[in-house]
This record gives sequence, C-alpha cells and structure tokens, in this order.
Amino acid sequence: MIVSVHTAALISYDPDLVILGASVAVAFVLFMIVFVRSYQQRVQETLRSQAFEALQKTERKFRGILEAFPDPTILVDHQGRITLASRQTERVLGYRPEEVVGHSVEILMPERFRETHGHHLRSFFAAPRMRPMGSGLELAAQRKDGSEFPIEVSLSPLETEDQTAVLAVIRDITDRKRQETAIAQRSAELETANEALRTADRYKDEFLSVISHELRTPLNFITGFASIIDDEVAGYVNPQQHAYLAKIMLGADRMLELVNNLLDMSRIQAGKLHIEPDPMPYVPIVAEALAQLRPLIDQKRISLIVDMPDEEVVVMIDARRVIQVLTNLVDNAVKFTPEAGEIRVRTRVEGDHLLTEVIDNGPGISTESQEKLFKPFSQVDMSSTRHVGGSGLGLTISKALVEAHGGTVGVCSQPGDGSTFWFRLPLRKGEPNA
Repeated sequence: MIVSVHTAALISYDPDLVILGASVAVAFVLFMIVFVRSYQQRVQETLRSQAFEALQKTERKFRGILEAFPDPTILVDHQGRITLASRQTERVLGYRPEEVVGHSVEILMPERFRETHGHHLRSFFAAPRMRPMGSGLELAAQRKDGSEFPIEVSLSPLETEDQTAVLAVIRDITDRKRQETAIAQRSAELETANEALRTADRYKDEFLSVISHELRTPLNFITGFASIIDDEVAGYVNPQQHAYLAKIMLGADRMLELVNNLLDMSRIQAGKLHIEPDPMPYVPIVAEALAQLRPLIDQKRISLIVDMPDEEVVVMIDARRVIQVLTNLVDNAVKFTPEAGEIRVRTRVEGDHLLTEVIDNGPGISTESQEKLFKPFSQVDMSSTRHVGGSGLGLTISKALVEAHGGTVGVCSQPGDGSTFWFRLPLRKGEPNA
C-alpha cells in the first residue's frame, strides 16, 4: 500500500516545472559559453596589447641603437627594398628616411653598380653572414643630388618574424681615401728621390773608382822617380834637394794612401771588399805595422810601448789588411798625441778572441763624437783634423776590415783623458790558440 502511494506521487509530476528546469539549465550553459568566449577575447586582447607594447618597446630600442650609429644604417629585405633607414641617411646621402623606405636600395647606388647588385643580393641571402660588402672592390654611393663618394659597407643578417633581412652600415671614407692618395703620392715622390739618390751614389762610386785607378799611376811615377833621384842614382843631390825630395815623397805617399782609401771605400759600399786569410803569427804583423810608422813616431819624440803575449799567437787573418788596420789606428794616435807623449800598443788573448788596443794620451773624445767616428768622411773636430790631416775614411775602412774577419772594433775615451781604440779578432776552433 505504501509503495503504491509513492509511485502515484512520482507519476503525478508537473510538466511546467520540468520545462522551467530545462530552460534554466540551457540558459546557464549558454551563459557559460558566452562568458568563456568573452573572457578568452579579453585575454587575447590583453595578450595582443602586451605583445604590441613589447614589440613597440623592442622597435624603439632597435631604432635607438640604429640612430646611435654615426654612419647611415638601412634595413633591406630579400627583394632589395629598404624597410628602415636611420636619420644619418639625410646627413650623408641627402635623403630623409621616409624618402628611401619602400624604395629599392639601388636608389643609393651609381648606375654602373646597379646591374650586378641583384646577383650580389641573392648571393648574400643564399648564405647570410656578417661580412664587408664587395671585399677588395672600390665601392661608391650616390647622393640625392647625384654626386658620388667612396664608401665601405658592412653587412649583417637580421632575422625578423617574416624573413631574413640585411642590415647595412654605410661609411663615408672620402677623408681616408684622400689621405691614402696623399700618402701614395708622397711615397712615390720619396721613391723617385731615393732612386735619384741611388743613381747619384752609384755614379759617385763609379767616379771614385775610375779616378782612384787613374791617380795611382802618376803617383807611382812621382814616388818612383823621386826615390831614384833621392838615392842619387842620376847624380849628386845636395841636402836642400834631399829635403825637398823627402817632402815630395811624403806628399805622394799621403796622396797614394788617400787614393787607396777611396778604392777601399768604393769596394765596401759596393759589397766587394774581400779578404784572403791565412794562418799567421801575430807579433810580426804588429812589428811590421809599427815599423812603417816609426819615422812619424820618432819625429814627435813619442814614447812607444809595445805589450805582446809571451807565447806565440797564430791567427787566421789577411796579413796585409790587418797591418792596414793597425797602421790606421796607430797613425791616428800619433796625429793626436802631443809632442813627447806616449802611445801603448797592447795585445792579449781573451777567451776565444785576440784583443789589440792602441792607447794614447791625446785630448780624448766626447761620447757624442764617438758615435760618428766610424762613419765615412766623419771627423770629430774639423779644425784639429785639418791641422793634423786625414780623409775621415781610415776608421770606416778599419771597421769594415775587422768585421770582414768576423771581429769587432770600438773606442773608449773621455775628454782630457786620452783614447783607447781596440779591435777583436776571433780565434777559431781547430786553429792554433783555439
């Protein structure tokens, strides 16, 4: 009985209530759909707004960087159109940025470059990388007024949302080209001047060589016949005539020495100075050089002290050339040593070298003057040199001869304290005294 009552209650429901409930449910679903769509739209608009603001902010930053460049900077797409240009474009090229945006980049090129530009543009986009444009080529840009100027262009690929673009920085190198032209012109002028100097130097060497050879013959005749007369081969010569002949022979010897120095100098400058070394005992070499200068030493009453090693020293040298070095150094010492002064010639072995020193008690030489002593035609004191004579070649030739033997030469001196000229010759291994 109870079950029957409940069943009857369930069966007797109100149809209006059912319809109302269904309507409410449908309305709620529609409301939720509209609400979700509206919310999604608002979210999308917010996101778009934020993205747009971020994009604008990025663009402002990019433009700020772009405008900070001192050179015109443009952005070019793969079709060669300018999509962005900096304000420097107007200063350098004469175009305002809005005048070139949307135009082909060829608007900035002289006509002769436009034909090949498309090929170069395609090559860049085929393998985009940072590099200079037209490496090794002379590039030029064209201003709005049609004038041209030399440029350098740096290319950099730039990825955008749609495609790869190229950022081009254009640098005006007019000033640099002008400086390069001036430098090249100056270099050409200097090269021409140097060539003229080399030619003049070559003519000078040839002249010295010819003149020196031509002078030796008459000088030998003068010396030879003066010696014959002085020896009274042709007859009696009185004392006064002997004195005159001595002066003639002395002058001829000096002139012959100068001629020989000029010849040696020509060989040195031409790189043709050769030596012929042989094993030679050194003490007799020194003795022979000093014997040649003994008359001059005695004439000034100079005390000559010779300090040689006790043991025999044998060196591989060109004896004639080493005697020439010794006579040059001792002759200089005689010239600048006062009457009744002192000259010491000292030789000793130092390690694997033989050291020879010529020491005088003359006026000495300043440090500044020592630097030019071994240069051709250089003389420390022209007035004193003219008084004692000299060509200014002896030390230069001596230096070259010592160096040809593999040795070194130098001087130690102080004003008022005399001078020590020295040279070292190597004692080579496998030879005596090694």
